[in-house]
Amino acid sequence: FPSHDTQLTLMGYALIENNTIEGDVLEAIDITYNSQNITVNKNILKNSDSCLRSIDSKNIIIKNNRFINCTADYDEYDLGIKITKTETNTYKSDNIKILNNTMTEIATTGILVMGASNVSIINNSISFITFENRGKYNSRDGPEYPCGIIISSIYKGYVDGNSQSDNGTIIQTKNLTSKNITLIGTIVTGKQIGRAHV
Repeated sequence: FPSHDTQLTLMGYALIENNTIEGDVLEAIDITYNSQNITVNKNILKNSDSCLRSIDSKNIIIKNNRFINCTADYDEYDLGIKITKTETNTYKSDNIKILNNTMTEIATTGILVMGASNVSIINNSISFITFENRGKYNSRDGPEYPCGIIISSIYKGYVDGNSQSDNGTIIQTKNLTSKNITLIGTIVTGKQIGRAHV
């Protein structure tokens, strides 16, 4: 597949189960704008930049999946799962459950949450590649230190493509603030700087 394509885009009610989705792409699964009632269960997602992204969606269950080698570097920053919202949309990602997933060969972040409410991150496993082995992967985000779970309004110096020095940053950051986040029983292994950053 050409770079920056998405393997599977979801925009409504769906059950995605028992699939292997792989390719040198930006996202293996992209749950987009105002989607709801989607379950992603027992899949293998591999060889993409952000294995699964969910934007402005609600009632999403991501469970029992395997995320492998999320290091394509197209620049979602080598993420396993990204839950976020667009800063201009009043619709917020809500009621997201991330349960019993296994992530291996992660380069930068296992789970990123921005602008979401009522997110449960329970009993996941996140394992990183080492800095020494990044050259064996597509990951060129060398100065970015790995962290298992990040819950933040700003990620990597940008707010949805706008530099922090832009005039709108304070408003955008407020719009990307998360609330009501539950973290239980997630195991993070490998050399990383932080296990959770909130």
